[in-house]
Amino acid sequence: MTRIKICGITNMPDAELAFDLGADAIGVVFDPASTRYAGADSTFLQDLKSLRPFGRIVAVFGRQWRQIDPEVFDAVQAVEFIAGEPNHGLETILAVRLRTAADVQIAARRANEHAALVVDAYDKQKMGGTGKTADWQLAHDLVRQSQAKVVLAGGLTPQNVAQAISQVEPHGVDVSTGVEASPGKKDPEKLTDFIQAVRRKKVRER
Repeated sequence: MTRIKICGITNMPDAELAFDLGADAIGVVFDPASTRYAGADSTFLQDLKSLRPFGRIVAVFGRQWRQIDPEVFDAVQAVEFIAGEPNHGLETILAVRLRTAADVQIAARRANEHAALVVDAYDKQKMGGTGKTADWQLAHDLVRQSQAKVVLAGGLTPQNVAQAISQVEPHGVDVSTGVEASPGKKDPEKLTDFIQAVRRKKVRER
């Protein structure tokens, strides 16, 4: 079954709704440059502890990450990790932005260093959350070449996620912009439609 991560969660109602609808994980953004930044809301972060029995909670960073509360989060996602940097018992997820076949080969070689790879669309200014569609062919090539779990992000919507799963065959899918009413606020109808579209789509298990 294709796993589902709902990223850019900024409030408890959206977090609860995501898990109630069947999401496997949610992502909380710690990049201050993001319109979905929630890393400074200490009350929200502590309240998230109550949701851990219902799914995984991922701290999402850009190029640098700082220590986070392991009682709240299960994993940390970033574009870069410093070799030898302690992860405090949390799984690490490497975000990669594929533009060429060489990028695929580099990502595949780094796969065994992390619990999973998240493939996102390339953007010169932003690390993620752009709404741009990732290169599905390159993502599929990474699925074929990588020993790690590959999660597809970038421009996914309720309308295209089934096609994306068919073409890429990822372990999971990751959505933010495609299920929003506005940056940082999820649209219940879009969120419902997205999760239903994924659950109706059956692909070969990896």
